[in-house]
Amino acid sequence: MGQRAPGMTPEEFLGDVLDHNFCSVFSPDGDEFYFAHYDPDANTCSIEFMKKNDGVWSTPTVASFSSDFIDNDIAMSTDGDRVVFRSNRPLSGRSTDEQRDSLYLWTSVRTATGWTDAEAVAFDERTDIPGGYPALTLNGTLYFTTKELGDPGPKDIHRSRYVDGAFAAPENLGNTANSPYGEGDLFVSPDGSFLIVSCYDHPENIGGEALDLWVSFRTADDSWTEPANLGPPINTEFGENCPTVSPDGRFLFFNRFTGEEGNDENGTYWVDARILNGFRPGEGEPAG
Repeated sequence: MGQRAPGMTPEEFLGDVLDHNFCSVFSPDGDEFYFAHYDPDANTCSIEFMKKNDGVWSTPTVASFSSDFIDNDIAMSTDGDRVVFRSNRPLSGRSTDEQRDSLYLWTSVRTATGWTDAEAVAFDERTDIPGGYPALTLNGTLYFTTKELGDPGPKDIHRSRYVDGAFAAPENLGNTANSPYGEGDLFVSPDGSFLIVSCYDHPENIGGEALDLWVSFRTADDSWTEPANLGPPINTEFGENCPTVSPDGRFLFFNRFTGEEGNDENGTYWVDARILNGFRPGEGEPAG
């Protein structure tokens, strides 16, 4: 996008273009860029995208699967043919008023003529599991966070395996990857070998009650290493969230609350993803 690649110090990405935008993701070929756009005046949020044609990027446009409701937290499959996102649009049989404060995961599939109309994600036929911050891996497993499944933490990471063309019942990722505090925005690497998550109210957060980014690696026995705080220069007193790594694995993107009161989610930053190497387990590489 015409910017010089960053080094090991985070730099702002696209500046004013991404003002009040967050939770961004590139398509696997790097030719599409999707993000959530928040309109503070109207208190609405939609999913927009930019597309590269003949080397030139288009201006942001609302994605066809987005709606007049609150849409955010988008993830894309590794083949670019599916998106999963969070929305408060009403589930079948529910009114808008009933649904207004509840957010569920929805999905759309790319076809030869464009994206399909969004449908609620069904977990073993259940569509009534509120969730957010989805991530999709190579084998179709869907990771997300929720607080509605009787878990010990205020919000925990779960995963749903994709079996025979459907998402299975979610399973909690366990007490190592999940802290006693709250897990929020989530990225999981395509091979499922590591995750980055924003934790809130964690006593070791640099920003105190603000969000910090933490990383955990999956081991050979399918357990997870103790999460490590990414520390400075990524985490600051302002609070960081919305982590994602570019499809080529070169850059880590995240959001930083940059408003005067720390509540304007309008700063997208990027940094060389090799900054994560210092957190990998000391003995061998994590399991794929």
